[in-house]
Amino acid sequence: KEIVIEKLFRHSEKLDITIKLIYANEIEIEFLKIPLDTPLILIEALHLNEDDHPFARNKFYFIPEYYHLNFIMNR
Repeated sequence: KEIVIEKLFRHSEKLDITIKLIYANEIEIEFLKIPLDTPLILIEALHLNEDDHPFARNKFYFIPEYYHLNFIMNR
């Protein structure tokens, strides 16, 4: 897993990232062992090559009560 993810991010020229609050559906409750409609933070990353063509997508699910996400924007 680590090698695949490391190579994936190394070959990504750009990432298009979406962050949103969702509520767990049947698929997510099965994998995460949580109740239906549990709030989740979804971070979805679309990996783009040097020509801006997408070649992979990752989805990361976080149970908010276990994580604190902090974003800092630099100019």
